Amino acid sequence: MKHTFRVLLLVSLCILTISGFSTKVHAQVGLNNLVCPHVPYSEGMLNLEITPGGIVPATFSAGMIGVFNDVGNAGGGLDWMTTQGASASGATLAPTNELGTQLITWWTQMDNRTTKIQVTNHGDGTGPHTTEGLEVHIRLYSSDCNEIRDFCDIYTPSDTHIYDLSNLVTNTGIDIGEVNLADKEGLLIITPVDDCHTASREEQAIDHNFLSGNVYISDTIRTVSGTPHGYAYGANMYARRAICNAPSCTGILDGSENARLDTVLPDSMYGLFNTNTSASGSDVVLLSFMDDYGPPYFPLPGFRSYSALIFDNNEIVQTCGDVTACFLRLGINSSFPARQDFTAP
Repeated sequence: MKHTFRVLLLVSLCILTISGFSTKVHAQVGLNNLVCPHVPYSEGMLNLEITPGGIVPATFSAGMIGVFNDVGNAGGGLDWMTTQGASASGATLAPTNELGTQLITWWTQMDNRTTKIQVTNHGDGTGPHTTEGLEVHIRLYSSDCNEIRDFCDIYTPSDTHIYDLSNLVTNTGIDIGEVNLADKEGLLIITPVDDCHTASREEQAIDHNFLSGNVYISDTIRTVSGTPHGYAYGANMYARRAICNAPSCTGILDGSENARLDTVLPDSMYGLFNTNTSASGSDVVLLSFMDDYGPPYFPLPGFRSYSALIFDNNEIVQTCGDVTACFLRLGINSSFPARQDFTAP
């Protein structure tokens, strides 16, 4: 069964505020694949103010920001944006430094890029519903928020596996096939479940705060005049923790207050951007979805509204409009295009 995320883009005029006066210009979040096309800053801070949006509100939202330096054998950095008010429970405060239950990341196979995902099960096999191995359900969504691939896998205690999205094989050696992932990107979600192989698909999400993951995105094919101009991104996956309080929670997450995945709805997200050269690319990735605990458990459409602000080093701010979406990948401004649109000189 396929579920479709419908993306609704709400755009507004960009209000430019500099040195005590305001000027309205025709620019908005998402125009020409940029967050704010008219921002001239080569370095500064991107700030996103976030509110509920869309018909179906999200229960998880997060953002990633990446920056490249140089064009020949470029170095790149990618990380989750810093948040304020990220967790209703306070349980998930440092997602890149924690173990968690559900793993979440951006993935891409666009424009010569390829993505590898490493997953490690740090559990010892004694937890609820894991004595015969930890079963996980892996789902990939495209940028238009359609689910385009899902499959089950199983992990023994202290087990690690790497998923190469250009040659997709499970931890148990089953060839999944990656043909419909080519030239696409989007959201990847890995959820531990009690029984991923039942024909009735009555699986339920389980409490298993023993997972960690890493994402590695590389572009090693690109050449300019025969010279390699590759780069690599690397980051930890978001480790979303489960809330499971005995005696009402027996390890099955049914969506009740004491048996659910942590609600992660930041009020704002921000990240620094900079470059050492004029030829550089940057990616801002926004991810959002909601939990349907079923059974079966399923990540469904969830929307958030983002208002973008960019500050320079003197704290002069430009307001860049609003957008409501479940997935977006944009550049910061014309000097920081999304890497997909980057053309080396």
